[in-house]
Amino acid sequence: KRKYGTLDALNAAWYRRFERWEQVEPPRASTILSYTDYLDWRTFIDDKLAGDLRTRVEAVRSADHTHPITSHAAVPALFTSPTDGYGEPDDWKMAAAADFFGTSLYPKHSESTRPWPYPQIAAGLDFTRSSGNSFRKGFWVGELQAGQGVTGMRIADPVVSRDVEFWMWKVLSHGAREIAVYAWYPMNAGFESNGYGLINLDGTLTDRSRGAGNVARIISRHGPELLTAEPAPAQVAILFNRLSAMVGGAQPSLSKLGNAMRDSLLGLHRAFFEQQIPVDFVHPEDVIHHRLARYKILFLPFPVMLSREVAEGVTRYVEDGGTAIAEARLAWNDERGFATDAIPGFGLSQVFGAREKLIRPVEKAQILIEPSAGLPELESSERVAGEAFEEELEPATNGRVLARFENGEPAIVEKSYGKGKAIFVGSFLALAYQRQHDASTARLLLALARAQGVSPEVEVSGPGTSEVELRRLVGNRVEFLFAFNHAGTTADATISVRLPWPVEDARNLADDGAVPFGVTGGKATFRKNLAAGETWVVRLQGR
Repeated sequence: KRKYGTLDALNAAWYRRFERWEQVEPPRASTILSYTDYLDWRTFIDDKLAGDLRTRVEAVRSADHTHPITSHAAVPALFTSPTDGYGEPDDWKMAAAADFFGTSLYPKHSESTRPWPYPQIAAGLDFTRSSGNSFRKGFWVGELQAGQGVTGMRIADPVVSRDVEFWMWKVLSHGAREIAVYAWYPMNAGFESNGYGLINLDGTLTDRSRGAGNVARIISRHGPELLTAEPAPAQVAILFNRLSAMVGGAQPSLSKLGNAMRDSLLGLHRAFFEQQIPVDFVHPEDVIHHRLARYKILFLPFPVMLSREVAEGVTRYVEDGGTAIAEARLAWNDERGFATDAIPGFGLSQVFGAREKLIRPVEKAQILIEPSAGLPELESSERVAGEAFEEELEPATNGRVLARFENGEPAIVEKSYGKGKAIFVGSFLALAYQRQHDASTARLLLALARAQGVSPEVEVSGPGTSEVELRRLVGNRVEFLFAFNHAGTTADATISVRLPWPVEDARNLADDGAVPFGVTGGKATFRKNLAAGETWVVRLQGR
């Protein structure tokens, strides 16, 4: 009723002949015809979940005007789908409803097929952080796994002290404002018996509980500064667009790609994560309401279903000087599930300087970079791996071809538009990188970003450092530098940090010991021999 107002409008949208509102029910079966009703139903579920949370927040607030009111998801929405079961929450809508929204984090849950690899943990935390960031709110972890995952006889890998310590530091490095380690005492009944506790069932302490306590004491000593510090700002934005998960409606057999939306988001995040370049996920509402000005580049992965309002927001972003990079079948369907007149739809073919000529399914797309492309640190004629389709493009007269498929047809087209630039890629690069992990795909994604001035502010080099992750929290003339060695071997690391001020003092957060540093090329540099699995946190004070 709120969306359409009248039965006549609803009947026109759904192709129905309802005579009264009581006849309107959720769709029960897939159809070869219009599935606007299905899209509306799934959107209603999102709105209902957020609305229920808002009602609870308002009820609590009516009696308590002092304390923050929070909620958290079972898992970041990055890893779910709006088509799952009775529906999954949209983290952005939920974050809007509460003072703080967050997530559970169980990297070794018994329901997982394997322990979460560290890039997945990073992506999930960045995603949850981004949902609050859109409303200038922090986030929290409402349940951080404390002990071994157990569900009946499904028993996960043991959780050791180093796991809990790493997870606590990792969550903090992403800007979490609170961490609830769950739980102190293990479950003592039900199908989770003996699982998920920080201590033993007989009440004796474990190495995990001692390790968690030590990290908590260090964090508490620096609490005021940590609470006012923010994650290093991102120059790269990745659009999280749930509509793309629903192309075709309720029939999952219509796609052979699996959860392509999730894997595309993970692939893009991973390409920049591996180069120490922070990214933000952004929501369609961020695009519609002009909240993208701080980003140099906007990626639209797997953008096969797009609303008109988002398309108009992308156009404005480019007109105002941003660079948008979109993958194959951009805005193929609109928010009603109807095909647009051309691909890209909603006039985006004029923005991106090309339109789809034909599309063919392939196991692995092959893209050849043009010698004239001029993309930084990318060799001319380099072969790049795509995924699922080759979409041959028909460039406009002012569209510049950056790459071609093996048959010579245009595969990537660039166009200047307004004060900015738009680049259209006729395959799914992000999906390819997540599933194939072909280095050529990452090189292309990074080259497109570097061409717009994106570069890392922290770097690490030296023997054994390929799995060293760096993160920063930025405050007022103070920064916290986190170094995580994810490898099973020692890393002899040289770390450089570009800062807006000269460093006066550097201290190890664990013991407040002085950390030697140098200055090279305007960057502060540090040497550290990181043990396997070690976490090192340094506080940098500016002059």
